[in-house]
Formats: sequence, C-alpha cells, structure tokens
Amino acid sequence: MGHLGLTPQSIYKFGTYVVRAKEEEEAERLIQDAHILEEAGCFAIVLEKIPAQLAKKVADEVKSPS
Repeated sequence: MGHLGLTPQSIYKFGTYVVRAKEEEEAERLIQDAHILEEAGCFAIVLEKIPAQLAKKVADEVKSPS
C-alpha cells in the first residue's frame, strides 16, 4: 500500500498537518509518485490531506485503488 499527501513522519519538516500539494509543482510530483507506486505494484494508494480535485485526478490516472 502506498501513501501520498500528508505523511505523519514529515510533521517536523512542515511544522503542521496542512493540506499538501496545493502548488502546481508539488501536485505534479505527487501524480508522478502515484504512477511510481503503481509501477512498483502497490495494490492501493492512500491519498491524505490533498485537494479533492487532485485526488480525483490521481484516482482517474492510476489503476491502483485510491
């Protein structure tokens, strides 16, 4: 199982639990990461604390359930 968006282990890097991937560059990186997880064989991908529109785009693009 893959996990994208908010990752609790990164709290010290970002300082708070904020919505991730609001900026275009980070959103594109998240989409690329979703494809990498899919290629690696993830059976599902958790999308946490990202904009709903981005989550839909990822879900539409990858075959792994998200």
